[in-house]
Amino acid sequence: MNKYLYIGYLGLFFLVVSCESPTEPDIVSPSIEWGSSYTVISGIFNLEVNSYDYYGINKIDYFIEDSLVFTDYEEPFTYEFDTSPYVNQHKINVKVISYDSSNNLSMLEKFLYVINDNNLDGYHDGDIDFLSDLSDINNLNISPLEIGCNVSWDFGRLTSFSIWSWWSCDEDINYIISSIPESISNLTKLERLILIDQNINELPEQFTDLNNLETLKIQGSNLVDLPSDFQNLQSLVELDLSCNNLISFPESITFLSQLEILDLSLNNIEYLPPNIVNLVNLKDLRIGFNSFSGNIPETLCSLINLESLEIPGHTTNDPNDPHSNFDGCISDNWSDFNGTIPECIGNLVNLERLDLQYNKLSGQIPESIGNLTSLEFLGMGYNNFDGGIPYSIGNLINLSGLELSDCNLSGPIPETMCGFPNMTSYIVLDNNSFSDIPECVCNWTYFIGSGIDMSICD
Repeated sequence: MNKYLYIGYLGLFFLVVSCESPTEPDIVSPSIEWGSSYTVISGIFNLEVNSYDYYGINKIDYFIEDSLVFTDYEEPFTYEFDTSPYVNQHKINVKVISYDSSNNLSMLEKFLYVINDNNLDGYHDGDIDFLSDLSDINNLNISPLEIGCNVSWDFGRLTSFSIWSWWSCDEDINYIISSIPESISNLTKLERLILIDQNINELPEQFTDLNNLETLKIQGSNLVDLPSDFQNLQSLVELDLSCNNLISFPESITFLSQLEILDLSLNNIEYLPPNIVNLVNLKDLRIGFNSFSGNIPETLCSLINLESLEIPGHTTNDPNDPHSNFDGCISDNWSDFNGTIPECIGNLVNLERLDLQYNKLSGQIPESIGNLTSLEFLGMGYNNFDGGIPYSIGNLINLSGLELSDCNLSGPIPETMCGFPNMTSYIVLDNNSFSDIPECVCNWTYFIGSGIDMSICD
């Protein structure tokens, strides 16, 4: 057989076979999910949908109260929903349907609640009964509203309220809460609670039933103590009790084994309990602006996972002092560490930030400071040290900020500091008594050294 004729027959055969074996039809529905978890909305709200199909999405239909209001053909799939025509507290059914190129479809549906007063100022218990409908919702995000001003509704209705923020309102209108009701214990799925600038002296004992609480911030709220069973909050990862009236470090905190961030600054705490060593997962500890005295406790050296340790002191109770950072909290009882820095500070090898400024520390800066090779910022300014800068400081190869002003330091500036490769932020050595400086000082880009003889750079 002629080979060209053979090739022709072979091509015809494959053409026939291919016509008799069509591609399998697309019967897979597209995936679809909401772009945000908000359930309480106001104003112009973007209804975002994420949808995917291997062969592509043809369109997304948006339905409000079963009426088609918009069709979107291109990503990102978004409908600008104007809630202004709806009365406050309106419960709205929202549905979206995604169609792929083969007309397979997937559907999502949920209820949204409209609040167009920007906040709930002046609302009372009977006005917001609609919130009781949220008792089965696992994750309630409220944005951009402020909830909590002059509101007396029962917390117990929102048994699955996972994220709740109650921000301070205008003090002139006296919208400051002074207590938390016992029924808050019903919010068993609460994960995040923020109370800012309130007037809360204590928390109810039932507060410790919030077993899923991961973040708790009570700032500027006159808190003086914690419930006796506070250690029951074993899910806590972040605890911020700054700017309150705590006079002692609550022992119960030392049993929160999952804690990673702890801020007890701006209180009146006088000492750190030995059990602080139990906080083995702690990464960020802020305890400045308290009533400490004596040496920095060696117990802190056991917190080897710390990445940031901030214990700044203060120079004055004048909030207008540019060196102050009071955040509106001032106490006549504040005092500072006036002893030494323990040699074991070098055990904290994971530290990236160490701030001991504005204390009354004395003695020598320990040589072990050179073990902290992960440090990016070292602040020891405004203390009363003896001797000079340790030569081991040259080991801090990741340092990008060094503050050693007004420290009573003497002797030479170590030549080991010439090896800082990442010193792109600043070096501040103001008002010390250095006897000699290396030539590399002339090349430091951001160097402040009032009182230092810089004639070597002429």
